[in-house]
Amino acid sequence: MPTEPAPRAHARHADTRLLAPCRTPPFASAEAAWFWTAASLRARQEASFAPGPGPCRPEDVLKCLDVLYRRRRIELLHVRILRFWGWRGRAPNPAWPRERCDARLWREALGRLDWVLRARGIVAGGLAGWAAPEDDDETAV
Repeated sequence: MPTEPAPRAHARHADTRLLAPCRTPPFASAEAAWFWTAASLRARQEASFAPGPGPCRPEDVLKCLDVLYRRRRIELLHVRILRFWGWRGRAPNPAWPRERCDARLWREALGRLDWVLRARGIVAGGLAGWAAPEDDDETAV
C-alpha cells in the first residue's frame, strides 16, 4: 500500500513564532544591550540556553557595530574589547591597572554604539536631545 507524502506547508502558513516581532521593552543602556547580545551569541555557539528575549535580534546590534566600524567611528580594537568583556559578562574595571586601557576603549565604543542603538529603538530614550539645530524644541521627537 503506497503511503502519501507529507503535505507541504506554504510559506505563508509557516510557523510564525520565529517571524513575529518580539514585544519586549527596549534595553536601558547600550551596555545592557551589548551584554545581552554577547550572551545570546555565546549561547548559540555553545548550543545552550539563550538569556531570554530582547527587543531585537543579536544580529541587529552587530549590524549597528558594523556600521560604526565601516564609517570609521570605532576601530577593530574597540570591537575586540567589546567581544572579550562581553563574553566575560562584566565591564572592565578602570580602578585596576591591567584593565584601565580596556575600560577607556569600552566606554568609547559603548558611547558611540549608544547613539545608533537609540536611533533604532533598541535602547530606550530616543533621540529627543539630539534634535537638529534648526528644529524647535516642540517639534523634536
